[in-house]
Amino acid sequence: MSEHPTASRTASPTNSRTDSRTDSRTTHRLRTTVAAAVVGITLGGVGAAYASTTSTTPAPGAPAPGGTSAGQAASRGPKGGHGHGQKGGGVISAVSSSALTYAGPAGTTRTAALNGSTTYTRDGQVARQSDLAVGQRVSVRLVDPAATSPVAASVDIHSPHLGGTVTSDGATTIVVTDPDGFHRTIHTSGATSYTDNGQSASSSAVVTGRRVNAIGSIDANGTDLDATRVDVGTPTRPTPPVGGTAPSAAPTTTP
Repeated sequence: MSEHPTASRTASPTNSRTDSRTDSRTTHRLRTTVAAAVVGITLGGVGAAYASTTSTTPAPGAPAPGGTSAGQAASRGPKGGHGHGQKGGGVISAVSSSALTYAGPAGTTRTAALNGSTTYTRDGQVARQSDLAVGQRVSVRLVDPAATSPVAASVDIHSPHLGGTVTSDGATTIVVTDPDGFHRTIHTSGATSYTDNGQSASSSAVVTGRRVNAIGSIDANGTDLDATRVDVGTPTRPTPPVGGTAPSAAPTTTP
C-alpha cells in the first residue's frame, strides 16, 4: 500500500494578487482623503485671509455704518441747525440804528448788531428796522450764536393779540368771548385795518357771532387791546414768542 505524501499548502498566486490590489486601493483612498482635507484647510485659510484684508472703509462722502458722512456734518450750521443759528429772543430793553439789546426768559441780556443784511417781520408781515421799540417781544436769529460780537440775521416782532367770538360791536370797541370763556375788550380807531377771510375789508365785517383775532398793543389799563389790525373769519395766527407756545387762535371756520 503506497503512501501519498501530504503536499504543503502554499498561497495561491491568484490570492496574492487580490490582496495586493486591495491594499493598493485602500492606500489610494487614504491619500485622496488626506489631499482633500489639505485642500479644504488651504482654501478656508485663503477665504479667511481675503475677508480679513477686504477694506470696509466707506466711499468718500458716504455715511459710515451708524454714523453721518463728513460732508453732511460739514454742511450743518451751529448746534446742528442749517444755515443761520437757532432763534433766541425776549423783550427789547434798548434799540439803536446799529444794535438791539433784549432780555431773555431767564433774565439774561444780550446785544446783537444790526446791519444792511438783517431782515425784519412783524406778525408774519414784512417790517422795517424803524418798527423796533423798547418793550416789544422779539425773536432774534443770529448769524453765528457763538460769535463774540453776534450779528442779527433776522428779527421777528410779536405783537400782543386777543381773539374770540364777537358778543358786541360798538363804534370803537369790540367785546369778544375768548376760548376760555372770558370777556375781552378790543379798542379800534380810524387807523385800525380789517380783513375778512384773508381779504381786505372794513369794520362792517365785524358782527355779533363772528370770530375775530386782533393784533395791536396792550391798553393803558393793562387788560384791553388797542388794535392795529382785526382779522375776521380766518385770522392770521400770530407767531409764538420765544419760550412759549402759540396762543389759541379763533377757529378757521366762519359761522
